[in-house]
Amino acid sequence: MIRLESVTKLYRTAEMETRALAGVDLNVRQGEFVAVMGPSGCGKSTLLNIVGLIDSPSSGQYYFGDHEISGYSESRLAGLRKGRIGFIFQSFNLIDSTSTKMWNCPSSTRAYPGRSAATSFGKRCSWST
Repeated sequence: MIRLESVTKLYRTAEMETRALAGVDLNVRQGEFVAVMGPSGCGKSTLLNIVGLIDSPSSGQYYFGDHEISGYSESRLAGLRKGRIGFIFQSFNLIDSTSTKMWNCPSSTRAYPGRSAATSFGKRCSWST
């Protein structure tokens, strides 16, 4: 399903070059679960960004299914991300916890006869902070 061959990722600035990945080979078959572990700074996030089609390798080949995708356009990669790739983040600090509200409602929020689902939801559920 996902195969990387000799994948390298370089980050360059005017002063220096940093090799985040050097010749990585990876083969993940359909249905397999994979854990990526290692010390800080070893390239875990870089590898996941490449596998997740968020970033591209500097060199090497990436096969998604039977297709080598290094030449895909950004819109074609976005279609693959949307339909075929998912992430479970270790921490998600995207919403300020002080402004987060939770709904307290029964397990069923289907509409009652004569009411829309939104009206039924509003009558049966309440905010909690």
